[in-house]
Amino acid sequence: EVDPAAVAGVRSEFGMDGRFVAANFGRLHEEKGHRYLIAAAAILREKIPNLLVLCVGEGPERANIEQQIQARGLEENVTLVGWRTDAMTIMAAADVIVQSTLQEAFSQVMVEAMWMSKPLVITDVSGAPDIIRDGENGLLVPKANAEALAGAVKRLADDGTLRSRLAENGRAFVSD
Repeated sequence: EVDPAAVAGVRSEFGMDGRFVAANFGRLHEEKGHRYLIAAAAILREKIPNLLVLCVGEGPERANIEQQIQARGLEENVTLVGWRTDAMTIMAAADVIVQSTLQEAFSQVMVEAMWMSKPLVITDVSGAPDIIRDGENGLLVPKANAEALAGAVKRLADDGTLRSRLAENGRAFVSD
């Protein structure tokens, strides 16, 4: 279980209150598709003005990703938080989990998000289509597609019932 005080601390640290928070977890590496997540955030900024995207992880693409954030003027909407020992607390504090990866052997984050009862948007790579039933226990989107990522996040931002259903069904799936 995640400590509620720790969640409150993370919410305060990143200014999450009053924001719709999408969190991404993974190495800052080209294959993780962060550029599509940044492009999706640019699309979403107009549709979800209180959007906050937290990218948890560190890696060789950090400078490139920072440049993409600055070039699109997304400093208020996207935060690279680096490598964290409290990643699960950040996951608990977020509204949705968005994994933009282009290739992956198996997404540990997918299982963790489902276990934590978090609505999940994930690209249709590796094992994700075997586990995620689109619209039932998560939202599957094509890889390398910022519009699809943005559309899925917007659906979740607009539909609390869908968020709850995906969260409950995801938890039930991994609990069996």
